[in-house]
Amino acid sequence: TDIPAIVKLRRYFKSSGKRHLIHAHSTKAGILGAVLSRYTCGSVFTPHAYRGSDPTLRGWKSALVRSAERCFSQPYDVVIGVSEAECAYARGLGVPSSKLRLIPLGIDSTLIASVARKCKESKGNTLVIGFVGRMTYQKNPALFLDAFSIISRALTNATALLVGDGPLLDEMKSYARTLGISDRIVWAGGVSAIEQLGTMDLLIHTSRYESFGYILLEAAAASLPIVAVENDGSRAIFQERLPGYLVPSGTASDLAQRAIMFLSDSEKVYRSTECAVRIAQELSTDTMVDKITNEF
Repeated sequence: TDIPAIVKLRRYFKSSGKRHLIHAHSTKAGILGAVLSRYTCGSVFTPHAYRGSDPTLRGWKSALVRSAERCFSQPYDVVIGVSEAECAYARGLGVPSSKLRLIPLGIDSTLIASVARKCKESKGNTLVIGFVGRMTYQKNPALFLDAFSIISRALTNATALLVGDGPLLDEMKSYARTLGISDRIVWAGGVSAIEQLGTMDLLIHTSRYESFGYILLEAAAASLPIVAVENDGSRAIFQERLPGYLVPSGTASDLAQRAIMFLSDSEKVYRSTECAVRIAQELSTDTMVDKITNEF
């Protein structure tokens, strides 16, 4: 479908009689936008985590990915990194500093807090451990299931809620049966994550790599305690003020241990979520959009 999309957009850009600005998000759109950038008056690329930033990528695969990312990043007038680490990675690809802008993501924290609060009011007494993300390699849902398997043995009233769809969904359901925890899991599918956050008691974030991570900000706005694998994205949000949310080892046992610690200490949860809410409030949608539009 990519070639027909390029042809259709190119035809529109050339024949509409208007001047166009293209803003491409993530790798797939980044490649298409690079091809189309010559037909616009300006072009912006927000990678949202370059694939090559995956620390598990090695050797010739890493070199090949970085080469491709270098090629499709070059044509853009502006490349937006949502974290310091992503900007550093882009510079390593050869993107000139003059083209780079550091603009963290933003959210409407007031709206998210309101939605989550309403959902929390109707929540039952079950202890809910949550996962939000696409069922893909990057989001690593298998690690969540491993961690929950450990938690479920220590906390017999715990259930898991997985929000998201994707190519690994059936494989993950099979893996849950193998672990013997399928009867304690709710697979919500591709529903509104914000509404589901209000029904959770804790979020476990297991991505192999991230540049920032919207769901971490959304969970913070919803006053939800978080246990996250330490990566570029989680560090960008929490390292300076909430390092307790980060698990450097990224192992299932350490994630589970940190989650159990949070759930057994209501005072720690209260203090940390208060700080997380302030972080989310500081990173607003308006601030993000103003910074982007000011570039042009």
